[in-house]
Amino acid sequence: MPGHDASVQAAKPRIVVGLDFGTHGTGFAYSVATSARSGAGSSPRILECCAYPDHPFPGYPKTLTALLYRGRRATDFGYTAQRKWNELSPTQRMDGSHHFVTGAAFKLGLNDAVAAPEALPAGISAVSAASDFLSLLRRFVVAHLGAAVASLLGMALTSDMIQWCITVPAQWSDAAKASVRSAAVRSGIILTPSSELLTLCLEPEAAALHAAAMRTLQIQQGDLFMVVDAGGGTVDITVHEVETRAGEQVLAESICAQGAYAGSTFVDSAFESFYRQQVGPDAFDTWKAADPASYQTVKASFEAAGQMKSGQLLFFTQQLLGFFDAAVPKIIELALSQLANVPRVAGRQCNKVLLVGGFAESKYLEAKLRAALQGKVTHVIVPPKPHAAVLSGAVICGCSPELISARRSRLSYGVRCSVPYVEGAPGKFWNAEEMCFYSDCSFCVYVEKGQRVEYDEEVEYSFVPMYSTQTRCSFELFGSDVAGLQFVDRSEESSVMRKAAKPRIVVGLDFGTHGTGFAYSVGSSQRPDSPLCPRVLECFTYPDHPSPGYPKTLTALLYSGHRAIEFGYTAQKKWNELSSSQRMDGSHHLVTGAAFKLGLNDAAAALESLPAGISAVTAASDFLSLFRRFVVAKLGAASLSLLGVSLTSDMVQWCITVPAQWSDAAKASVRSAAVRSGFILTPSSELLTLCLKPEAAALHAKATQALQIHDGDVFMVVDAGGGTVDVTVHQGACAGSTFVDAAFESFFRRQVPIYCAGLL
Repeated sequence: MPGHDASVQAAKPRIVVGLDFGTHGTGFAYSVATSARSGAGSSPRILECCAYPDHPFPGYPKTLTALLYRGRRATDFGYTAQRKWNELSPTQRMDGSHHFVTGAAFKLGLNDAVAAPEALPAGISAVSAASDFLSLLRRFVVAHLGAAVASLLGMALTSDMIQWCITVPAQWSDAAKASVRSAAVRSGIILTPSSELLTLCLEPEAAALHAAAMRTLQIQQGDLFMVVDAGGGTVDITVHEVETRAGEQVLAESICAQGAYAGSTFVDSAFESFYRQQVGPDAFDTWKAADPASYQTVKASFEAAGQMKSGQLLFFTQQLLGFFDAAVPKIIELALSQLANVPRVAGRQCNKVLLVGGFAESKYLEAKLRAALQGKVTHVIVPPKPHAAVLSGAVICGCSPELISARRSRLSYGVRCSVPYVEGAPGKFWNAEEMCFYSDCSFCVYVEKGQRVEYDEEVEYSFVPMYSTQTRCSFELFGSDVAGLQFVDRSEESSVMRKAAKPRIVVGLDFGTHGTGFAYSVGSSQRPDSPLCPRVLECFTYPDHPSPGYPKTLTALLYSGHRAIEFGYTAQKKWNELSSSQRMDGSHHLVTGAAFKLGLNDAAAALESLPAGISAVTAASDFLSLFRRFVVAKLGAASLSLLGVSLTSDMVQWCITVPAQWSDAAKASVRSAAVRSGFILTPSSELLTLCLKPEAAALHAKATQALQIHDGDVFMVVDAGGGTVDVTVHQGACAGSTFVDAAFESFFRRQVPIYCAGLL
């Protein structure tokens, strides 16, 4: 864990600025200090900025995370950007000369562009927009601080007097955090990405520090407590342990954080989709474009009161609460999951929950969380200003980052090195000097996933050159979200980490347009008649299937409002059981893979349309989420009976099939849906492999000897499924594939055997 800026002299006056960079709102607070913290238990005096231009609620400590672009130049930020956008003529708003961009596009886009509920204008990346926003905000902050320094310290402000601390979601990847540092450089906050004048603080950690400093939580040595940070775009949940260092309370992360895209922005999106459906899509879109101020007033009324004013739409309680189904169930599921993950230690348990963030002001969320945790914890606490907890905590972290005494590593980190060869190791080569075989793919682990890492802890290893004549060497650093790794497999283009010792369950998921099914293999078990083929177990028991024994269920979802409640043939059955009025009034929707699965690659090619407000990625995420729960329940029993151990997420290697014709963007959408549905934590996770459908069929044909093939043979696979048909040609031992054009295909149809996979 990096320390704070060692280059700043201790005696020099400092200003520590905490910047809560949120999806919906962004604010800053600061502390002016002339010395280090005065003693154990003392906290810095924090000053919040509550005077942002054009703010509709003066005194609120955040402005809108938004930008106004004229062409490619960002001219205004915050509520000023919104006001000036509203003042433009309809022509200026529609002709592409101006763009109004919110944090729902560029802040969320820093980690996962596909998951962002809003799109960025063409030619403007998430990093560019974040840089523009931070640049305009920095100018505002510096102007504010200049006056403060002059009045409090009697001197002019210089850039090296400011220690910045920007908050980021706990679930964000290293790449996303690096993007924040890159944006900070481009915006002028720091000069280099590695500058120690910038600290990145996890949002729930900042909230925990604020709660500890303000005595919101009555905590003592050894206590465990949970932080649920529910913001505009993301929800992060951490568990902290209270420790004492040098007579001062510090916080250590007890288990790895979990998070999800389940902030209040998604509730707003659900409301907007419903409102659009009620007034008519064309009328709504015209109104929103022609009179954005009126649209924003309606949206603000919903956010503030949860009910429309007289003369506008009036929502019944059930309809109103249905909007929250886009986020609240995910938050509760995460909280319960984190609580179950807390290690059981004699005499200690996590019995306090701190709910913070802008979404924490929702009484509905608070009530649902209290009900879900009743009997499991003793206290659920919401501080007086939950929206400002992260903001104030960022200042505390900037002043004393060592108050977070330890974190849990999100990944396993290490380097590739050469070691004497052992049977089965990849990268085998002959070492002429040692006169023996070596492997150049050994994974030297510096830190394991989930391992506790102390503040400023350093890990040191010694290496020697491979050969006596070697004058230089290079190091390759690897990270993986799998623990217990032994090797780096260099046989593939992307270096894949191998986990050799721990039992694994490999799940193959055939995500089809008409039907979806899964099969799995436990551990390293193999078929006795084919030593290179794992023993594959298929699932033949899907609820409400009209043909028991068939290995797939229907690729379909039943929506109640914007919440997916059933999948597969159960969704179809419950749809059929609805009354005619329920099927016609827009309160329920039956959505099939012909809409959302095909829509991941080409919405225009989809055979059916999606309901208003539900994207292909959202529907795919909802389907995969419900399907994953079904699969995990099946695998839990298999793990206990076959391996004698309880199932954990890092034991499962997923493989999802995709059509060979799909674009890279479509495949990225599948990975994004897998993240949102809980299969993996990050889009780049190595616990998920995407396999082309005809390649999977070719591997099956080879392993089961459906085709009698030998080295050098060439054969074709025609995979004719429910929505797509893929044709591939393979040579040798099923290694790789290539698309063929019509003439090439015609030639091979006459010359080689054809293995047809799927049914027309």
